[in-house]
Amino acid sequence: MDLQIKQWEKDGIVEKSDDILIQMNVLVVPKVNEVEKLVNEDKTIMNRNGISVMMSNINLQDYRTCLDCRSVNKILAAPDPGKISKTLAFNQQKILLSKCELFSKLDLASYYLQLSFDEPKEGELDSRRILGFLNPLTGESYRFKRLPFGLSCAPQYAQYVFDSIISAY
Repeated sequence: MDLQIKQWEKDGIVEKSDDILIQMNVLVVPKVNEVEKLVNEDKTIMNRNGISVMMSNINLQDYRTCLDCRSVNKILAAPDPGKISKTLAFNQQKILLSKCELFSKLDLASYYLQLSFDEPKEGELDSRRILGFLNPLTGESYRFKRLPFGLSCAPQYAQYVFDSIISAY
């Protein structure tokens, strides 16, 4: 977990901060293939009731760092309907694409983490203040500078940004 947080900090995704209003939980969870492996080997895995994972012979590649965004999602306002992109039906997309000459493939695996937050206007809440978390190993507080996975508004916001970029074409 500490390595992941340090990498996020190096990449400009998070920053240390003592100015946090809401603190999300950070979890280390086994990837899907590792859960199956642990179950097959009769090892204990962590569940929602807090049963702990047996930590012997861990390969760090088989685990990932996740955020529990439920505390933030409870207070997030619904996105402005005027800014929510309407996903076109397949037939509509096909008509639009029929006029195109050049196609490309995009890898959007870390797309959310590419979207940074605007500086707040006068009197507005700085979004980064509600996107805080504590590194349980060091006790240091961090906040996200970019859009993390797990926020309920992230898909609409990401689609809005994407549509704004490609709308000229």
